[in-house]
Amino acid sequence: MSVFRIFRIMIISSPVLLLISLTVVNAFPLHLSSRSSAGRGVCFASSQPSDVAKLSQTQVSWLLNWSPIPPPGLPSDIEHVPMQWGAGSVETFQSFVLNAHATHALGFNEPDLGSQSNLSPAQAASLWTQYIQPLSSHGVRLGSPSVTNGPPPSMGTGWLSDFIKACRGCTIDFIAIHWYGFGADAFIEYLEQVHNQFPQYPIWVTEFADTNPDSAAVQASLKTMVAYMDSVSYVERYAWFAFSRVTNGLSSNLMDASGNFNALGSVYGL
Repeated sequence: MSVFRIFRIMIISSPVLLLISLTVVNAFPLHLSSRSSAGRGVCFASSQPSDVAKLSQTQVSWLLNWSPIPPPGLPSDIEHVPMQWGAGSVETFQSFVLNAHATHALGFNEPDLGSQSNLSPAQAASLWTQYIQPLSSHGVRLGSPSVTNGPPPSMGTGWLSDFIKACRGCTIDFIAIHWYGFGADAFIEYLEQVHNQFPQYPIWVTEFADTNPDSAAVQASLKTMVAYMDSVSYVERYAWFAFSRVTNGLSSNLMDASGNFNALGSVYGL
């Protein structure tokens, strides 16, 4: 998870970006579209495993929990997307995915960050080729390692570009990215940059959150972010961070302390 690095990258809004933000808010309605049933997911980080049952019959259709094993009690209408977090136990990942009859799988979690899975592009490519690539022959769609929005060349899209070059002959069906920062305008600008750099790949935003401590500002950002992603064909799926009762240092948790959906959860279709 990226919560430990969210304040490291500062985003400074200019008058031009403010104008862009106002334009985006006006361009996309504040209600969330019906496309969400296919694309909208959550990062399941609740300390109460039973909270997963509350996702049934919402506008969320899938979740990740940074694991190849789904949380217990997962409702039948919620898809679990297995992830190989890092190098540990990578040799068992294939069997978990195939036994679960999963249709999608995610690679390493923030390998470009030392405090997360911390792999070089070459290391990740070697592990991918041996343990993850074979899943493609079973019809599993493979997502790239999920990178941060840290600055290239060693992080973010720089790391991802080096991985794609190193992973020769690998099947990458979509690229997975994370984003933490202030405001919908910065988020949309980043998405467009990633799309322009990797136009041949659909995008999954497997973690995203507005790190503003003002809950009203986070709600407004979420509405605009989701409306934008639902309007563009190159974003296949996205997962808000986080489906939890508390998100340390952030105002992005979708439930209150008692496990009820809060105002932000309502915005997200819970």
